[in-house]
Amino acid sequence: MLNEKKHSVKTNLNHFISLLVLFISYCVSAQNDENLIDSLDIKQNFIFSYDDYIAGRVSFVNQANRFRIYSPREFDKIITLSTSQVLRLDLSSSFRFIDITIRFSPNFKSTNYEKSKVKTSFFNLGTRFYLNNWMQNFQFTRTKGFYADFSKIDSNNIENLNFPDLILIKLVGNTSYVLNPNFSFRSIFKQNESQVKSVGSFVFSLSYNYTKLFQNKLENDTTLNATIGTSYFYNWVIARNFLTSFGIRMGIGYHTTCFELVENQQSVKYNGLSLESELNINLGYNSKKIYTGILFNIQSFRNSLNSNFRIDDEHQFLEFYLGYRFKAPKKLIKIADKFEEKLRL
Repeated sequence: MLNEKKHSVKTNLNHFISLLVLFISYCVSAQNDENLIDSLDIKQNFIFSYDDYIAGRVSFVNQANRFRIYSPREFDKIITLSTSQVLRLDLSSSFRFIDITIRFSPNFKSTNYEKSKVKTSFFNLGTRFYLNNWMQNFQFTRTKGFYADFSKIDSNNIENLNFPDLILIKLVGNTSYVLNPNFSFRSIFKQNESQVKSVGSFVFSLSYNYTKLFQNKLENDTTLNATIGTSYFYNWVIARNFLTSFGIRMGIGYHTTCFELVENQQSVKYNGLSLESELNINLGYNSKKIYTGILFNIQSFRNSLNSNFRIDDEHQFLEFYLGYRFKAPKKLIKIADKFEEKLRL
């Protein structure tokens, strides 16, 4: 067991070092690219927008999702329901105030397959809108293939229980308002803007999601969750074309969870407090046409079902992304200008 953990840590460390070396070497080679920011007007001396460019981006992501089920009075008794750590491929495109992303898991072997012994498939479709200081995000996610770890309940039980047909469906929405107009959210997530000067901002947001977990029509568990929260982000321009971003979010809300056994037609419903926390770290390079970087994100929902029962929903990923901008067709630019004029963007 100890050797497997050492092997997993070593594998993840090797992946991270490889991505870091690739990131640094690519940034060095991209220094010859012409710097657009020097030659064109920068609004308010804080943000530069690539309004006339369409951005395309490809990302490689090492992702994991786990549910921790335990009693708050017995922290050592935990059941962990996890996906395999899957190398995910993201394809996205953005123009002006909208971006669209497709995420899926190619037929790669998971990085912790020796431990999980289960194959996880993943698909996600998401879109994000930017309307002045507002940002709206919608996502649909389908994940199949989990395994349960009972080792923290019974130390003699080192075998995992696999659920290859267990499917997770999740619908997620997020409405955010950026307090500081000089702060660029877009420079963090889709890089269709550049943060020229270091600046931070508080961000107020409302998050809502619907989760459905089911398997072969035997079990049908659903959760509806809504939280309001505050986050603080800081964009630090550490050097020409280089940006480091840090963000932390805390939220509180309400959830309702229903566990249903389909065959027995039995169900149990819980309502309770939901606590949300999120950490976001980004290191990026941004030039006229080329942008690249590394992004780390970890997010947790802590759902209290009653005084003796709690479920934590945790997500974490490490992403390496590479993007390229090309000039948008003049006809598309004119259409976008008229549309933004009507919306007063």
